[in-house]
Amino acid sequence: MKGPTANETSSTQGPLVLIIEDHFTLLELEKCIFERAGYRVCGFGSGEEALAAPSELLREARIALVDAVFGGLETIQALRKINPRIKTAIVTGRGFDPHPDIDMIVFLPFRHEELLHWVRELLS
Repeated sequence: MKGPTANETSSTQGPLVLIIEDHFTLLELEKCIFERAGYRVCGFGSGEEALAAPSELLREARIALVDAVFGGLETIQALRKINPRIKTAIVTGRGFDPHPDIDMIVFLPFRHEELLHWVRELLS
């Protein structure tokens, strides 16, 4: 079963956030949270889909929120090769061991205010 498809980058002027999430409802929720806060967002249903995006887009991104399931760490490591300055967060409902390529671990469930606070801190 195929996950959600990539969405066009939203039209706001804030920093670009990549969201890589195979659950469509969570992807749409995260997109809505960031768009309402003034971020530009590009969503993908898998790491493979994200890595197939134009490299210019991936190099422009300031942060990537990546689902821990189905190769989250591998996706982050591949993104870092394309964009070494990208900040990364793994999103998980379970435990996840810290790793040097992961800047933040976001545990589900989260409140949208918390998510925005953590991302603003990471970007500052």
